Amino acid sequence: MSTMFSNRRRFLKTAAAVGCAALARTAWAGADRSHHSYAYLMAAATDRSRILNAAAEYVTQPPITITAFPTKRSAGGPHDFYSQADYFWPNPKDPNGPYINRDGQSNPENFDDHRRVMVRLSIQMPALTAAWLLTGNREYARRACDHLRAWFVSADTRMNPNLQYAQAVQGVSTGRSYGIIDSLHLVEVARAASLLTGKMMSPTDADAIRDWFSSYLNWLSTSVAGRASAMQRTTTPCAGRCRPRSTRAWPETTQREKKSIVVIARCCCLIRWPMMDRSRAS
Repeated sequence: MSTMFSNRRRFLKTAAAVGCAALARTAWAGADRSHHSYAYLMAAATDRSRILNAAAEYVTQPPITITAFPTKRSAGGPHDFYSQADYFWPNPKDPNGPYINRDGQSNPENFDDHRRVMVRLSIQMPALTAAWLLTGNREYARRACDHLRAWFVSADTRMNPNLQYAQAVQGVSTGRSYGIIDSLHLVEVARAASLLTGKMMSPTDADAIRDWFSSYLNWLSTSVAGRASAMQRTTTPCAGRCRPRSTRAWPETTQREKKSIVVIARCCCLIRWPMMDRSRAS
């Protein structure tokens, strides 16, 4: 996965953008119209090979969700997303006590597996969707749908719709409001999913995915962590970089689903991520 992480910023400008943001203005109104959009034509002309090369690799790989990486560090269960705050380390004076902050220094021993597989989802699933749009090959779409079902539908592998245990600090907090930034990658996934659910998924699975995002919105809107994250937009340095994503990307979804994507983006500051030692990605 090291190559995937090192190329993430560059790759998302093309492949994921086609499946998510680049087609936002027209693709969501229908596949036929998307093929006449400037974004589609530009991507098809300039990045077709790179998108299809990536999709050819991803279509052979099964979905992996957070349930593949249980950890005793988490106060939650196997379906709960868990991460540790980047800049917290064991206290040399009290190795078994609460972690202490070392600002700007990422702890390489932190648990990052749930972050890694969510990033993997946010790269592979939109890229597969983009490849399907470019070629009409339903194999790409079917594999993209496999990811959606694994993460949001299947009882054995789905993620619970909250980040209650994200960016925990050992001995201090089982999860913090800052952890909501970890779900920024779901914006890309949700936008790509809007292209698939009406065409390539059963009504039952499509409804389950919508229900997942609706439940996540409810958690963001009502939980202590969600409300605190909304307040942090106006009190933290990164607040000025926060960008609400346009609801125009979801014209075929319900108003509540549109709000879900906007709230996710508003709660997440669009800054460089992940703040961790990428050389450890494997």
